[in-house]
Amino acid sequence: MPCGYVAKRASEITGVEILCNSGTRQMTKHGKAVNAVGLGESLELLITWIESIGDKPKVLIAHNGKNFDMQILLRNVRKCGLEDDFCKAVAGFSDSYILLRTERKDIKQYKLTSLYSEFVQETYCAHSAAEDALALLKVYRAARIDRKATLKYSIKVEDAFMYTNDVAENRNSVRNLQRQLIYDGKNVISNNIAKKICSSGLNYKALEVAFQRNNTDGLKLFIK
Repeated sequence: MPCGYVAKRASEITGVEILCNSGTRQMTKHGKAVNAVGLGESLELLITWIESIGDKPKVLIAHNGKNFDMQILLRNVRKCGLEDDFCKAVAGFSDSYILLRTERKDIKQYKLTSLYSEFVQETYCAHSAAEDALALLKVYRAARIDRKATLKYSIKVEDAFMYTNDVAENRNSVRNLQRQLIYDGKNVISNNIAKKICSSGLNYKALEVAFQRNNTDGLKLFIK
């Protein structure tokens, strides 16, 4: 059973909720009780299923997966100590969003629901993991995306772990910088500016030195 609760917006999209009745927690989907599987156990089941498909290297495909699905999956794989087992089962990841944005300039909307409507000419129940996966498969077939194109926009699983770790470290740096730059209880810089500063390798100490040398002019020159 998840230790927290599902965000309201997430529940509205997926129908999944964690309810508490007389101290007992229960997971529900669209109001119906469902069984919850522990994180470690669910990942072990996933790895076993991937291994059962065949002996050839497996590349996992997700729409906008590099920014979302891949990172969430790998963070939890590492959290559960299953990195070695996962790397034996999975060769890499491919992002269909990046592939289509690059290879198919004729497409106007790259959301999965829009792609499904354009290529399959139907609608489907979005934001359900199984339905999303099946929809992406149908889009791949209808758009005639082959293995060569998929591999062209793939990342090795080892590189994916490093990328996920770098993103997490950068996110922590952004949070720490914003915490250090607070005035009158409010953030001095926006999240986007904090990201740019941290991505360039700068930190609070460097900004502090620049300010001491030439006040706000020093900061402006340093950031530019």
